[in-house]
Amino acid sequence: MHLAHVSAFILYIVALICIGVFSAKKSSTASGYILGNRGLSYWVTAISANASDMSVWLFMGLPMAIFTKGLFQAWTAVGLIFFMFLNWHFVAPRLRRVTERYDSLTLFTFFEKRLGQRARAIRVFGALFSSVFLTIYVSAGITGMGYLFESIFDINYAVGCTISIFAILTYISLGGFTAICYTDFAQGIFLLAVIVAVPILVLFFPFDHAHNTRAFLNAIEQPLFPKDATQLFEAFALAFGWGVGYFGQPHILNKFMAIKDPTELSKSKWLGTAWQILALLGAILAGLAAHYFFSAPPNNPELIFVEMVDAIFNPFLAALVLCAILAATLSTIDAQVLVIASVVAEDFFAVVAGPKATDKRILLASRLTAVVVCLVGLAIALVKISSIFEVVYYCWVGIGSAFGPLVIASLYFKKLTKNAALLGMIVGGTVGAFWIALGSEISAALPGFIAGFATIWIGSNFGGQKP
Repeated sequence: MHLAHVSAFILYIVALICIGVFSAKKSSTASGYILGNRGLSYWVTAISANASDMSVWLFMGLPMAIFTKGLFQAWTAVGLIFFMFLNWHFVAPRLRRVTERYDSLTLFTFFEKRLGQRARAIRVFGALFSSVFLTIYVSAGITGMGYLFESIFDINYAVGCTISIFAILTYISLGGFTAICYTDFAQGIFLLAVIVAVPILVLFFPFDHAHNTRAFLNAIEQPLFPKDATQLFEAFALAFGWGVGYFGQPHILNKFMAIKDPTELSKSKWLGTAWQILALLGAILAGLAAHYFFSAPPNNPELIFVEMVDAIFNPFLAALVLCAILAATLSTIDAQVLVIASVVAEDFFAVVAGPKATDKRILLASRLTAVVVCLVGLAIALVKISSIFEVVYYCWVGIGSAFGPLVIASLYFKKLTKNAALLGMIVGGTVGAFWIALGSEISAALPGFIAGFATIWIGSNFGGQKP
C-alpha cells in the first residue's frame, strides 16, 4: 500500500467530514435534518441532484461498455439525459410547490396528504418498500466501495467497506440533508473535472505505436445512429433502460423538494442538464480514449479508467484523482441512507407515535435510523454480493416502477384515487421485478412503469371510487 495513496484518501475523507461539521448547525430540527429547511440554492440543487444519481458506473460501467461494445452504447447516455431533463421540467417545479403546500417532508407523506387520511396505507407501504430496496441498494454501493479500496488503494475489502460507511455516517449524523447536498455538490464538481480531464490528457499522452492512433480513429468512426429496425429497437432499449426510472427515485426527488426558491428550478434544470451532458460525454470519451491508450486488451475492462490514471499521474495525484470514483459512489450512498432515515422517522415513527412524535424525537429517530441502515448495509456488504450491477439494476427498476407512475399521477391526475394509487404501486413494482427474471432484451423499467401507470389510470377512472 503506497503512502501517497493513503495520504490522498485521508485528505479527501477529512474534507467531507469538515463539510458535515460546517452543516451541523442547520440540522437542529427534523425539517432541517430531513429536508434542509427547503433552503438549497439553485446551483447546489442542480449539481447534488445529478451527482447523487451518478455512481461508480460513470467511471467503470459506461467507459467499459463504449470500449468493449462500441459507440452505439452511448444511447444509454442519451436516454439518461432525456429523462432527467423531463424530470427537471415536468416533475421538479410541481413537486416542490405541492409538497410545501401539503407540509410534506417526504414523498410518502405527500402521497397520504394528497389522497386523504384513509390513504395511510400508501404512506406506510411506500415507506416500507423503499426502505427495503434502498437498504439493499446501499449495501451494493458499500460492496463497490470495498472492491474499489482493494483495487485502487490496496486496502483490505472489509476495512475499505468500514472506512467508507464510517465517513458517510459521520457527516450524515452531523449535518443531515444539508451536509449531504453540500458534499454531493463538492463531489459533483470534482468528479466532473476528473471525468472530463483524464481522457483528454490520455489523448495527449505520448505513444510510439501507430496502432494506438489507428485504433482510436476506428473507435470514433463506429456507427452511432441505427441503420435498420433491429438497431433502432436496440437504441430504444438502451435509451429507456435506465432513464424512465428517474421519475420515482426518492434520493433524487427530495433535492427538487428542498430548493429555496421554486422559481429558480429552471436555472437548476439547465445547470444540471449541462453537468450531466459533460459528465456522460467525459465517460464516453474515456471509453474511446482507452483504444488509444491500450496496445493490447486489458485483463479487466472495468478498470480502464483506473489504469489510465495510474499511468499519467504520480502516485499522490493518481490517488487523489481516483477519489473521484469514490465521490461518485459516496454521493449515491449518502443520499439513499438519508432517504431511509427520513421515511422511517417521518412515515413510521411519526405515524405510530402520534402526538408523542415531537420534533426532537423525530430528529433522534432519523439519526438513529441512519446508524442502523449503515450497519445493516455494512453487514450485507461484508458477505460480498456476487453481482453489484444486477442488484443495483433490480433496486432501480423496482423503485422507479413502483413510485414513478404515482409521482406523475399525483402531480397531474385530478381523478387519482387512493385504491388505484396503492394498486399501481404494487403492480408497477411487481411487473418490473418479475420482468428482470424473464431475461428480456427490453429493459424491465419500461414495462414496469407502463403497468403501474396503466393500473393507476384504469383504477381511477373505472374503479368506482371518488378521488
